[in-house]
Amino acid sequence: MAKVGMPMMKSSLSPNKSAKSKTCPVSKAWREMNDNREGVDKDIDRSKTSENIWVKGYSEMDVERICRSIIDDIDKKRAPGVRKLREDTVCLIFGVIKPPESFMDKLTKEEQEQFLKDALNEIEKLLPCRIVNGKKISSVIAAVIHNDEGNPHLHFCFVPWHFDVEKNRWTLNAKKEFNLKFFNKVNKNMPQN
Repeated sequence: MAKVGMPMMKSSLSPNKSAKSKTCPVSKAWREMNDNREGVDKDIDRSKTSENIWVKGYSEMDVERICRSIIDDIDKKRAPGVRKLREDTVCLIFGVIKPPESFMDKLTKEEQEQFLKDALNEIEKLLPCRIVNGKKISSVIAAVIHNDEGNPHLHFCFVPWHFDVEKNRWTLNAKKEFNLKFFNKVNKNMPQN
């Protein structure tokens, strides 16, 4: 049975500097995920970056513009006099699905790719899904399989949507949706072999 590591990081357009908030700038997290690979990981083999597989979205997406658009749209739909979302609102959560190297080494390249895609599908099922014009819209806006490091793994980012039943509207609320209860549910539903 593979125990899959899955670190996640909350990000915002204007991170609060307080130790309590612990958010990362959207731009910084995105540069680590996209094909620019501006992270601190020394294991990145840039000659293999072209082998990364974009499952959803693409490297040149303007995720900051997407976040700003989501925040502006939410603010526009609020009643007059209702406070706008805070500048440091968590607008994206970045995650990594990282199975152990010993597990991935036993799989073919195709099986590795399928395992990571299946894991992403399970995550998408657990995340809030909005209905817009009768169409289901996933919270995940981008996902990429990194093959340019020692062990294939999947980076993804999603919008922390929360439906406020009392106010009958969608908003952003990472604290209410993505807590220990959510991560326990994820751990139970991840594909295992």
